[in-house]
Amino acid sequence: MTKRTALQIADDLNRFTGGPTLDDAASVIRAQYAEIERLKRERHHIYDLLARIHRDGGQYTAENGVEKACEDAESQVTAWLDTISGVDALIEQARIAEREACAVVCDELAAKFPGTKTGNTLQWAAERIRARLAK
Repeated sequence: MTKRTALQIADDLNRFTGGPTLDDAASVIRAQYAEIERLKRERHHIYDLLARIHRDGGQYTAENGVEKACEDAESQVTAWLDTISGVDALIEQARIAEREACAVVCDELAAKFPGTKTGNTLQWAAERIRARLAK
């Protein structure tokens, strides 16, 4: 759909055809109606998304306008993503520490059974755990 208004389109039809036919006018009106309905649906989705981000029923957008609500929503989503990244880093650190703690337990047990099949198995387990840390 162009940025022209219905009146501009009607004026163009008059200039080029000597006057619009009823079919021409009906086609223009149907196209505009379809575009308006599409924009309404998009607006609804945008308002719903903003309400979810701002955790309200749309009051923030109604009070501050769509532009400000979008700017603040972007800041909020960025903060959430930063928080998630920080939590992911903490989880990774905990995973590494837990694996190393398991390897240390295997080392300590292996030291209690030197030169035995059990000791060798525990030593092998500690090496395998540490190898997974490197991945």
